[in-house]
Amino acid sequence: MLAQGVRHLHWEQVVDDVVSVDQVRRYKPHPKAYQLICDKYGVTPDAVYFVSSNGWDVSGAAHFGFRTVWVNRRDQPFEQLDVRPFSVVRQLKELLSVFSEGAQP
Repeated sequence: MLAQGVRHLHWEQVVDDVVSVDQVRRYKPHPKAYQLICDKYGVTPDAVYFVSSNGWDVSGAAHFGFRTVWVNRRDQPFEQLDVRPFSVVRQLKELLSVFSEGAQP
């Protein structure tokens, strides 16, 4: 379904890979859902930037150890969760500056 969506949007040129939690049969924020990325690409959690517009997803990924970026398009307050995002952007084009900074969380 995900790969089909990429083809439908003609994003094959910008999307290198599609990963689904269906492989581990766990949904986020279960740690196995995030571990899937580390296992697939042979990286540690601190090497991954995780981008989402969902606060709960950012919190779960941050708990796991990912560098998280919350896309807050409407300038909403962050949900009352115990882990804050590494960075907050309002637009996806701002991600380039987050990635280029390369700062540690």
